[in-house]
Amino acid sequence: MQAGISAGDAIVTTLTGANRNVRDHAAAARELRTALGKRAAAGSAENALRELISAKSDVECGTALVTPAKSGPLVRRAWLLVELAV
Repeated sequence: MQAGISAGDAIVTTLTGANRNVRDHAAAARELRTALGKRAAAGSAENALRELISAKSDVECGTALVTPAKSGPLVRRAWLLVELAV
């Protein structure tokens, strides 16, 4: 999960030169989409980052076990962003 979020940051920094710590998570997802411009993956990357950020607190700080049904899609979202970053 953290790899996907970090990949989103890396994409924005690489494409825009901006190296900001965006605390507004919705803004971070929009910034990623803007940085990717008209690339085919812009929308899916924005959605992937939103989903990872949304689940971050529950996964990192929650007391419930994260099931494969929940973790599988999150890993795929993170992988999408990592692949875009490299």
